[in-house]
Amino acid sequence: MTVRPSILRRALLRLGAIGLGMILVPAATASGAVTVVEGEWGARTSDALPVSFQVKEGQVVDAHFAFAWGFCGDFESALPNTDPIAADGSWSFLDSRGPKIEATFVAADRVEGKVIAPSRELPGCPKTEATFVGAPGPVPPPLPIRISDGRGRLESRPRRITITGAAVRYAYDLHWRSIGPGRAEAKGRAFIRAKGRTFRLRVWITLNRAIDRDGYRTYRVVNYHLLGKLPAGISRWGSRPLS
Repeated sequence: MTVRPSILRRALLRLGAIGLGMILVPAATASGAVTVVEGEWGARTSDALPVSFQVKEGQVVDAHFAFAWGFCGDFESALPNTDPIAADGSWSFLDSRGPKIEATFVAADRVEGKVIAPSRELPGCPKTEATFVGAPGPVPPPLPIRISDGRGRLESRPRRITITGAAVRYAYDLHWRSIGPGRAEAKGRAFIRAKGRTFRLRVWITLNRAIDRDGYRTYRVVNYHLLGKLPAGISRWGSRPLS
């Protein structure tokens, strides 16, 4: 008798899960039936924020997710939930304030999804969306945050950041006020070169558009706000890529 590879693979997966003390529940995906591991699941979004839930008897329960609502800050879902896993392996949960998590089990031990926060006119929070890939187990720890000094080096709290392609050549004497998974802020001084003259002004810098790279969480864009009396022809605000 010939055993089809798909049947053999599912049988081995079930035996392996039993050996690890896992319980499996049936679900389905577009590519065919899949068995989902019961118990605790965890993930981090592309904003480095946590997602967790339980799989129990073909349902997703107690889903908790955090989301970045632009400049309004980071928030967490507030309601308990019990949502069925659909025949295609998908499920979703809408929080009372409007943010939503939606995902699909693409394998027994893998879920792919996104967290969506809608725009709000009051207090003016923009729409945001972050993706995630999850697996059975707790939420993984966040990656350590490192900041580029603008010259190719990653540091925990650089005192100077080179800014290319702007009148502000670099920001220095930086004092970091906050460093988070999606945004960092510092105050310091800016060295400006314009029309053959140099100026030094107080500056507020913000780093954003964070990504995961080489085992660290880092930022792709530096934004600056110059304080005090400006030289002629110099803009108070600017934004440049951070190498």
